[in-house]
Amino acid sequence: MQKVILTRIVFLWIVIMCFGQSEEIIMQKGKSRVFSTTSDISAVFTSDPKIVDYKIINHRKVVIYANDNGFADVKIFGKEPLVSLSISVDPYAKDLDKIAKLIESKLPDSTIKITKLGIPGEQGYIITGTVLDEGSRDSAYNMAALALGLELEKKEKDAVSADRTSQRTSSENDKEDNSLDFLTRYETPFLIDKLKIELPNQVNVKLIVADIEKNLVAKLGLDFNAGTYVIPLITNGVLGLSQFNMLAIVDAFKDEQMAKILAEPNLSVLSGENAQFSVTGQYTPITNSVTYGGQPVSSPGTAKDYGISLTIQPKVQSNEKITVRISQEVSNIQSIIEKNGASAANLKKRRAESVFEVGNGESFIIGGLLDEHDNENVRSVPFLGDIPLIGALFRKTSITRSKTELIIIATVTLARPVSKDISISTYQPRSVAESFFNLPFHKLQNDQGEIKMFFQNIGFVK
Repeated sequence: MQKVILTRIVFLWIVIMCFGQSEEIIMQKGKSRVFSTTSDISAVFTSDPKIVDYKIINHRKVVIYANDNGFADVKIFGKEPLVSLSISVDPYAKDLDKIAKLIESKLPDSTIKITKLGIPGEQGYIITGTVLDEGSRDSAYNMAALALGLELEKKEKDAVSADRTSQRTSSENDKEDNSLDFLTRYETPFLIDKLKIELPNQVNVKLIVADIEKNLVAKLGLDFNAGTYVIPLITNGVLGLSQFNMLAIVDAFKDEQMAKILAEPNLSVLSGENAQFSVTGQYTPITNSVTYGGQPVSSPGTAKDYGISLTIQPKVQSNEKITVRISQEVSNIQSIIEKNGASAANLKKRRAESVFEVGNGESFIIGGLLDEHDNENVRSVPFLGDIPLIGALFRKTSITRSKTELIIIATVTLARPVSKDISISTYQPRSVAESFFNLPFHKLQNDQGEIKMFFQNIGFVK
């Protein structure tokens, strides 16, 4: 048994040594190459004559020619160790550099390189290099795939949770596919993406979710249609918040109970990824069931979430334009019904989804989610107001109708890393004795130098 194993190991070692001279070659269809050997050729073998064929010219030369696109192995036998050729027939073998240069011309400040996949029997390419942002990466990949004649397949990034996605109809899914096309990537298994972004972009989104009285919204000149409507920005003549400080107005009116801030999340996320913000509670309904003995038994039902949930997905495009998708939902318990020990709650939900594009540091307003309700207030004289008919003389009833609108104010900025040599202000407190006797700082003799440094660093002292 040991002799058999030893014989197999020796045979395998001989085969490996023979194939140690294998060479990977890339050819174009219709081209040929001549190979010479140091000893006489006894035989030539090709794994697929339809792809790669050969012809022996003399006892030490053989010509290999490519018939069709694909891959094949060619073995040349002789007195010397076996010569092995791994040949890939690729129509774009000589054009890869031209394709890369063409992509670089369309994407300034990028470096692109496309190479043939160096795995025998595998048809494919690798695209490497550096680009400025995610939009440039997608453009470079798509252009390379189209130039190489590769078929792209859609690959979408999950935007919402599975339970919400399952509730959408097919028509709603079609609409979302069109509106969220900026989140969709197209890929092919025959082109490996190894592109790197020089400085990964991180996006900071500061949001204010507020309930504002409808009459205040009208006074401010903001007219939202039913549904979700996005107001463009005011930057270089376009309407927006850089010249119309909506944040200050909301802050001023919230003390007068005309505006209510529901949430002020501040989220940072990498470009192309998603971030979620959720402030929710749970209500568990109680259900009743009757046992065989006729006794009612209470048991908890499925818990329902209510509160504020928010999902954002930004993607940095070229020229520092940022495409952002915002999906938010505000829900609360409108009423609770209790009967025979069982309870159930009616939830009121308001949901908005929008996709918009802004510049770095610009803001957007999303609105149009209306809520209208009536409040009845009854004041009466104790006991007398409860008397039928006559009690109306001792009661005062007032009905107040209020209408509010849910708006979202989003400010989108690119987050940049802080420089290592940034100046940081310092604070040197006085001791209790110095404060009591009103003595100057003990470092007063060095203050002249710090004062000079203070002005040189625009108000900061290292």
